[in-house]
Amino acid sequence: MVDTMELDTLKDLYIHELKDLYSVEKQLVSVLPKMAQAAKNEELATGFREHLEQTKEHVARLEEILSQHKQSTRGSQV
Repeated sequence: MVDTMELDTLKDLYIHELKDLYSVEKQLVSVLPKMAQAAKNEELATGFREHLEQTKEHVARLEEILSQHKQSTRGSQV
């Protein structure tokens, strides 16, 4: 998908990138539990679960940063 949004300032770009990161982190929160459950190796499953907890922290931080800039986490509109 081609993003046609205009990025007129560095802040626009910054917010756009934060929203992209947020989207990726949310996708990881959805998939990591499935990966942990599917892992045949317990060490690998543990690694996925640990990564999930770290990723949840990343999501919370991104939500806080976007909130401080009075931005929603939805979409890539600036």
